[in-house]
Amino acid sequence: MRNFPNGELSFLWTCSAPPPENQVNKKEALAELDKMWNKLSKTQQKVRSQAYEKAKVFISESPAEGRPQVSKSFKSPREAKNRIDVEVITGKSFRD
Repeated sequence: MRNFPNGELSFLWTCSAPPPENQVNKKEALAELDKMWNKLSKTQQKVRSQAYEKAKVFISESPAEGRPQVSKSFKSPREAKNRIDVEVITGKSFRD
């Protein structure tokens, strides 16, 4: 996990193993999302709470075989800039 200068948190995961071992499963992804969530202040969490819940559902309800490349933003209803982004750049993630 990295903390960027502009305040953005990111979980970067790479692996040289072949699929499916190189895929982040749902449990791992939700654990990393929780770690990032816990790094936010209470104020930051408050404005992103609905986005956080939607991101958790998105990961939890992924197909058993995982999701292929995807880029999805879950925005706060109050301010679009307060969001949670989920990106799978290559391969699949969020498998059972």
